[in-house]
Amino acid sequence: MTAHTLILHVAIATPLRRLFDYLPDDASNLKNLQSGLRVSVSFGRRKDITGVVVSTSNKSEFPKT
Repeated sequence: MTAHTLILHVAIATPLRRLFDYLPDDASNLKNLQSGLRVSVSFGRRKDITGVVVSTSNKSEFPKT
């Protein structure tokens, strides 16, 4: 993962009490991706789940797949 990769740490309403890491899509304006922003993400087999960006960083504990 390069140092310029932006990772979104997103809260989703699930029984799992943790944040989930997402990469923004290519059409995203990176300047607008900040804490508190609502985003639509895929989660497992479910599509278009609403989540909230809690923070952003350039590191993730998970490998990019």
